[in-house]
Amino acid sequence: MTSYRVLFAETFFEDITGIVQFICEKTGSKESAKAFYEAVFEKIKSRAVSADSYETYVPYQGAPDYYRLYYKSFIIFYVLDGDCMDVRRIMWAGSDIPNRI
Repeated sequence: MTSYRVLFAETFFEDITGIVQFICEKTGSKESAKAFYEAVFEKIKSRAVSADSYETYVPYQGAPDYYRLYYKSFIIFYVLDGDCMDVRRIMWAGSDIPNRI
């Protein structure tokens, strides 16, 4: 098993910020939003140990091979580049994913 160094794209931080703000506004609980945020990063960290051991996803012709990581009703998308796990997006599973990646 290869352990990958985790990098985060700006789009991932934009996505997660929007999700955390939404959770905070809808629930009125900063604790819930913080718990979600921390759990997402923990899930990503645990995947970095074997990031290449999962099925790839190609959203459209010519796209890089993405990997999917599921957490609750969200999907985290990442690509592998050498020894790096480049986390690019996190989206609600019901999103128009091919058009958003």
